Amino acid sequence: MKRRLLSLVLAVGCSLAVSGAAVASEYIMPDYVIVDGISVPKEMILQQDAVNAYQILCDSFEIDDKGNYIYPDDYAGAYIDDEFNLVVLLTEDDTANYTDVLSKAGCIEYKTVEYSINELNGFLEQELANLPYTTASSISYYIENKTNTAVIEVSGVGNESQVYGNVRRSVSSPVRYDFVNVENELQTTLYGGDKLSRIPNSSYDGNFTAGICGTYNGNAAILTCGHISADVGDPIYYGSTATQIGTLAFKNYHNGSYGDYGIITLNDNGTMSNMIKHENGKIAIRATMSSIAEGTYCYKYGQKTGTTYLQVTVPYYDLEYNVISEDGASHISYTINDLVKATIIEGWSDVGDSGGPYYLFSGGRWVFCGTHTGYGQDKTDYTSYCYFSPYRHASSRFTVNLA
Repeated sequence: MKRRLLSLVLAVGCSLAVSGAAVASEYIMPDYVIVDGISVPKEMILQQDAVNAYQILCDSFEIDDKGNYIYPDDYAGAYIDDEFNLVVLLTEDDTANYTDVLSKAGCIEYKTVEYSINELNGFLEQELANLPYTTASSISYYIENKTNTAVIEVSGVGNESQVYGNVRRSVSSPVRYDFVNVENELQTTLYGGDKLSRIPNSSYDGNFTAGICGTYNGNAAILTCGHISADVGDPIYYGSTATQIGTLAFKNYHNGSYGDYGIITLNDNGTMSNMIKHENGKIAIRATMSSIAEGTYCYKYGQKTGTTYLQVTVPYYDLEYNVISEDGASHISYTINDLVKATIIEGWSDVGDSGGPYYLFSGGRWVFCGTHTGYGQDKTDYTSYCYFSPYRHASSRFTVNLA
């Protein structure tokens, strides 16, 4: 059965024929409270008073012409603790100004710390003025309220001493340096659903999603989509960093191809797992499917949109679409054979989800089905269905890690 789609945003996945050992579910559902027929995590109910109190506190501050809060000199931030209290941090013991504002809130605690927000921002300005930016791929900074510390995150540097070399800092400075995604030093455990990119330090362009870990020709690898704009041999990067985690080793995406998948072989910066992301946690994949029936319910995970719940409507679907040049002068007609079409029940899809995993729970275990290819709309502006490439197309080359 063939359907024509005039415009397709590429990004999909799924499959059946189960193999693997049965185990109990390793995904622990959070506790929910039913409110007006809707499941709400209990933490959201318990935090309500503290959230409202924080808004009242912030509303009491003046605002400058750029829309930023003007903090009092004794104010050092606030946070919600594990008991769902709002902890207000001050540099002085006198709380009178704040108890007046928060008089109606019963979940307030006060804690005295050394530095105010204004002082911490001053320390940050001094540090940043002396920081040699050219040694790092990116710099970010923020105030960590719980530790009363200013933090500078430096990513993509080859040697920490390069950053410290020109920095003149006081021994008592409350500024901490965090080195993240340090090139040649980071070893990342990879999960299905992780953000990957063909461009280093990319915040948007070139991003796609890891499907699942496994092996290709005996080497550790990741299964993803084949339609990413990369050629075999091109480097692949982790997240939005400069850390290369592997190389595109195989690509199945061309006019007339069966399925849409790509295989990335990993280097020493990437460590395999059998886990994929699901909602706010992770699940362990214990089996695979090579075929999937119409009417089957399944999940998709994309690094852009998270978890989506779908129902298979067409298990064997040939997709024909046009790739139009930027000037509109020419187009290439593509047909990708033997995909799966599924209607979205809950959630959505977007650019960047390409390659993400499709999966379901069956026989007491989580089962991998395939990888995301694309999505479309039915007479609305909202995403209504997705396409994915069933695992059977890649199974002769790629073996899913079930350990």
